[in-house]
Amino acid sequence: MLIKQRKCFMALIASLFALLTSIRGQNWMQTSAPRLQWAGVACSADGKKLAAVTGGQQGRAGLIYVSTNSGATWTSTSAPRLIWTSVASSADGSKLVALSSSIIPATIYTSTNSGLTWTRASVPVENWSCVASSADGSKLIAGAGVFWGRPAGPVYTSADSGATWTPTSLPISYWRGVASSSDGSQLVAVPYGGVSHTNLPLYTSTDSGATWTTNSLMSEGWSCVASSADGMKLAVGGDSGPIYTSTNSGLTWISNNIPIEYYQFIASSADGNALVAVTDYNITSTGSGPIYSSTNSGTTWVSNNVVGSDIFWQTAAVSADGAKWVAAGIYAYGSPFGNIYVTPPEVLLESEVANSSFIVSWPTNATGFSLEQSPILPATNWVTVTNSPSITNGNNQVVLSATKGLFLRLKQ
Repeated sequence: MLIKQRKCFMALIASLFALLTSIRGQNWMQTSAPRLQWAGVACSADGKKLAAVTGGQQGRAGLIYVSTNSGATWTSTSAPRLIWTSVASSADGSKLVALSSSIIPATIYTSTNSGLTWTRASVPVENWSCVASSADGSKLIAGAGVFWGRPAGPVYTSADSGATWTPTSLPISYWRGVASSSDGSQLVAVPYGGVSHTNLPLYTSTDSGATWTTNSLMSEGWSCVASSADGMKLAVGGDSGPIYTSTNSGLTWISNNIPIEYYQFIASSADGNALVAVTDYNITSTGSGPIYSSTNSGTTWVSNNVVGSDIFWQTAAVSADGAKWVAAGIYAYGSPFGNIYVTPPEVLLESEVANSSFIVSWPTNATGFSLEQSPILPATNWVTVTNSPSITNGNNQVVLSATKGLFLRLKQ
């Protein structure tokens, strides 16, 4: 008689994984998210709760997906099928705000229960493009005007988690990036000008968007901006340009030592030290672009190797401590679909009990992991399991004797 018990878990027979990466951002893993045109992603402060939206500039209506285990598994939400462009999250991941563009309909939705249910906001129909949230999710900023060639739009703010919205004094433009301090008082907004605009400033506010100041830093097309929790450290990028950083809320700027690329999105840790910048496509070729990361507020950058991704990167997110990163986009070379990648990988260990054998498995695309065992917890001397894994249905599978008191973990 075959007795079969299958469980997916994050911590069952041990601490299932010990992620000890020496260089963060160098070991990206494709998640189980469906292959879609990913336009926006957001994460909670601890990096466990993720929200991702599909659609974007590619014009394909899609759904909103959420994950509660750092991207290991995903669930579609009850949000309507729209052309979603951007999403933001509160620090605890409970409050979400998502934007949609185009004509079916272009609006804003909010959730107060991590995406379980959604409420449509009372806002004008605009090509909503970018959104940011305070840490508690009460103060929001949203910009419209997805990209050059479609109608430009305004910037709105909300002080009550999206229940009501107020237009700001910012000009009508193609707003591509907004960022907020954790308390929602310090805001940054950047416009994208496209081929017909030049010398576009970026805008900052110190009173939650009531008044704005233009900045001396100019560009022909800003596309992304990020802020530290205190609003002091900023990073901004655009098409065919470098990334600039500021340590004084934008009073002065430094041009970073980073290649010229088509930067699509920048994400920052709470202290502003960890930065992740994703590129649409490589400026020197027609292929997918690299991901760049910095752990010293942009002083130095590392080009990340996402093996076999072939992604036109569109969006990114970083946990508050800078330890967990997410990046997503659409496939290059004409394919309309894309994927979501995370680093360090969150790997679910699966178990089966079959007769007197204990079978454990994990995905083959989670590279660099080894299975370790210990007879006790807490363990001070983990031992590598010597049984060689076989590959079954895309998983590494190891068969062990069903022994009581056996604790297992994956270590990278």
